[in-house]
Amino acid sequence: MYGEEHPEVARSLNNLGVAYEDQGNLPLAIEYYAQALTIYKKSMEKSIPKLPISLYALGRLHQNIGEFSKAEVDYLQAVTILRKKDPEGKNWVLRYSLSRLGLVKYDQGRFEEAMNTYQESLRLKKKVDGEEARAMPPTSIE
Repeated sequence: MYGEEHPEVARSLNNLGVAYEDQGNLPLAIEYYAQALTIYKKSMEKSIPKLPISLYALGRLHQNIGEFSKAEVDYLQAVTILRKKDPEGKNWVLRYSLSRLGLVKYDQGRFEEAMNTYQESLRLKKKVDGEEARAMPPTSIE
């Protein structure tokens, strides 16, 4: 049986966040993503790469409701973790977090920073996927 702070509990909380997001209940989705993040951060060694996935999902929600500074923090945390684990950018969460981070910077009028972030994301995408673009992957944690 899992305790309340086990990564499997966090995975379920994250997936509840996905379900509420899909239903359009963003405040409840944010609440569940945040609960999952708290558990993942406490058990960081066991929960990589799930922590960056939750950070990406939470960042996307914050961005969608106009909380750009929170979204930027979420994306930057995901990018920082994944750059250490995957400096070549093979993990889709790194590439998509960079892309969304570029959008946040653009929406805030930080155009030069946005362009640099877009370029980094594009460089990694081309390195991994070639010239073909991929659809946005799901945010649920299998």
